[in-house]
Amino acid sequence: MWRHPRLASALFLIAGCDPDPWTLEPWFDAPATTGHLATTGPDDTSSSGESSSTGPAVEPGPCVPWRTDLPAGFAPTMVRGLHDDGVVVGGQADGVPSVRFYDAAGDPTWSYAHAGAVDTPMQTTIVDAAAVGTSRLVAITRPELQQPGYIVLLDLETQDEVWNHYLDASYAGYPYYEDMPIISARAPLRVAAADDGTIAAVVRGSEFFDMLLTIGVDPATGSVLWNDHQDGHYAWSSALAFNGVGGWFVHVHSYAGFGSASFDTQRRNVVTGEEMPETGPSGSGSPGPVAGRAAMRSDGVLVVPTTISWAGPSQLSIRTRAPDGTSIGSVDLTPDAGRSASASTVDDADRVYMLLGIYAGDQSVLRFDVDLSWQTVMLPDASTVLRDLASTTADDLIVLGDDGAWFVERICTEP
Repeated sequence: MWRHPRLASALFLIAGCDPDPWTLEPWFDAPATTGHLATTGPDDTSSSGESSSTGPAVEPGPCVPWRTDLPAGFAPTMVRGLHDDGVVVGGQADGVPSVRFYDAAGDPTWSYAHAGAVDTPMQTTIVDAAAVGTSRLVAITRPELQQPGYIVLLDLETQDEVWNHYLDASYAGYPYYEDMPIISARAPLRVAAADDGTIAAVVRGSEFFDMLLTIGVDPATGSVLWNDHQDGHYAWSSALAFNGVGGWFVHVHSYAGFGSASFDTQRRNVVTGEEMPETGPSGSGSPGPVAGRAAMRSDGVLVVPTTISWAGPSQLSIRTRAPDGTSIGSVDLTPDAGRSASASTVDDADRVYMLLGIYAGDQSVLRFDVDLSWQTVMLPDASTVLRDLASTTADDLIVLGDDGAWFVERICTEP
């Protein structure tokens, strides 16, 4: 069982200060030398996205930690923070895509399941979601195999579905090949929303034919406003986000195979979908870098974690790009911290949290401050695996994990 104190208590310990008395037990049952205390960053100090906090900032109350175990039979894939300090967890229950909503205290409020009018394979799940303004949520579903899914808009106030569309060729405009229908599969990958409500989604072809399609969607009707098919060797999507400072969508994607690897960053005009001049970051090589889950800060700085493909644990490089195309700096971490970033989130203080690793006993959570100084803030034990991260305020971290039961937990990161 994974238990925790307030994250701040651990940080006080590492700084050599006596923490205030508290009664919560340690994060996990392990000696302190093996586990949860923060470590120092590369400058030997105690201070070494995809933003998931949605909607405009509201005045937060005191952070209250909580943990909620998810219902049996519900298999989660993602968690996102909501503007009211609540969270939404997406996944599937008995093969039906489902989302479950929780308030700021971790209590369940309502849920939604989308069976779909079109007969899709079992094990269809929610793969991504994003806020549309303060009162709506867009989500995309994907079958276990490379087949089309749905895009769905929910009203958070009425708790109703606004619209849904099946991502087939007639809707998304994806090229169709009569003799190779699997290549024409429109498997959803990422979704994001601009400040004006315009929705962007990225879908791809089959596992063996690397084609990506980006579409813009009208939030009022769900109709496609624009699409752009990219026939290129980009095997997976690392992140799709809206840059609120620059006013464009950003897509980070990667490729690895045939002795080389690369990653690239694309900007798209919100209104037309037109690809804008590249502002990076990007890279390639043999072996080359691939991107983990990138994060977008509120100041418009894109933070991209990269590792060398197929090399096992390797140096983790954190690269950045400001809206004007310049880098605000980079960080290279030691091989011990070099696992790829499988999830990321940004809190209201623009600190980026990244989940490194995907297997139980081989994961850590790092926090990067605005100046890119960093610290390790969490080391789950061998019985706990984390799946995703989110944040709702400047002083909390939301984790989605499994320690024998799937759970979502709010950890307070400040005193």
